Amino acid sequence: MNRTYDKDYQKNLRLAWEKFISCEAFDSSSIRPEILDSWKRSRTAEVNPHDSRQILLDSESLNIKINLSLGLLETVRPYMDQLFSIVKDSGFFITFCDKDGFILDLIGDREMIEYGRAHTSLAVGANRLERVAGTNAIGTSLALKQPLQIWGEEHYIEQYKDYVCSSAPFFAPDGNLMGCVAITGKSCDVHPHTLGMVISAAGSITKELAVKQAYKGLELISAQRNSIIEALPFGLILFNTDGRVVQINAAALEMFSLQYEQVIGKNLFDFMVLENCACSEEQMAFLQEKIYDKEVSVSFSDSRSGALPQTLKFKISVNFTKDSEGRISGTILCFHRPKSGISPIHTENSSDTDCHLSSEKEHSDVFPQPPCGKGPTAGQASQGFASNLPVPEKDHQDRGLILDSLEKSSGNVTEAAKLLGISRRTFYRKLNKYHISSEPYRNR
Repeated sequence: MNRTYDKDYQKNLRLAWEKFISCEAFDSSSIRPEILDSWKRSRTAEVNPHDSRQILLDSESLNIKINLSLGLLETVRPYMDQLFSIVKDSGFFITFCDKDGFILDLIGDREMIEYGRAHTSLAVGANRLERVAGTNAIGTSLALKQPLQIWGEEHYIEQYKDYVCSSAPFFAPDGNLMGCVAITGKSCDVHPHTLGMVISAAGSITKELAVKQAYKGLELISAQRNSIIEALPFGLILFNTDGRVVQINAAALEMFSLQYEQVIGKNLFDFMVLENCACSEEQMAFLQEKIYDKEVSVSFSDSRSGALPQTLKFKISVNFTKDSEGRISGTILCFHRPKSGISPIHTENSSDTDCHLSSEKEHSDVFPQPPCGKGPTAGQASQGFASNLPVPEKDHQDRGLILDSLEKSSGNVTEAAKLLGISRRTFYRKLNKYHISSEPYRNR
């Protein structure tokens, strides 16, 4: 058996301690070096070897400390519960101390906790640093930054010699000391396994702190990436190797008149069709190589809603994301507006009858007609925001209302549609019919 658990060792320690605190010569050969060094630090700090009393933190100071350590408490407590489930009803209690030596959490058998509080101030809010409590497992393991078990006579203060305590520190990912967990019981219940238990718990806490910091770093990177993506002036869609959309920015949703829930997690080719591609396999093949500013026609629609697709011209660029081994993990698809502005392409599915504003009462998408004299101004009609294609007389007023709404909303399609009291999808149909682009209004 290790001599630490030998009763003769304890007797020799008692004699050595009595002479040490009296500053008399003594035989130190049987004392563990870490214990003797701790006794010396305790004497230098003028710790009273016969008085274990100490002032506990007041409730306000304790609450402040606990609030500042909530994240750490949430990490440590499950390990304390696990330790206690092993030693329950065996006369032990478990403590968590911060790096400053303050007990911030304590669980254990009620009798042992009450005894500690009454005789040695072992309670939440007490401090266990060596300069306060002398040689003890918690304070000394924090001082040495290593696991330690201290039994009986090895303690510096006499009242603590009734205890055996095993303590192990845990650390932040940068190596800084964060605190320790400890198991404390009566000295007659000493067992080497308790040290192994706290070492295992402290090691797990250290690893979990590292994992949590890594996750926080990833969350920060993700948030920064999302902010950058949302700030981009062009549409961006990120989809995985199965073609499912992982991310889409607001610019893309606005361009294609889509809703986030229609797109995210869905297959890209359920709502997007590239020109000259007959099926999703052909489209995926088309996006297998890097592309830069290639002008293509693209149709967008929600296939489940039965809405008519709108076909637009874009310059698209394709790039790829890769994993740590260089394998492609996703595709970045960017949509750029041509510098001359985008004109919706009149599709075969669009008819003058369907798109005429005055015929939409049955669809509840009618917007109120303006009072007399409130139609489009001559200036608006002559600014080149739409092509000069011939327009039937009956459509002049509807066309003017669209131009006026784009003017007032600075080209924001959602706002323009609201001004007219119609849906965005209907508004896009009107743009398509009258060959109007909202782009020139955005640059004002």
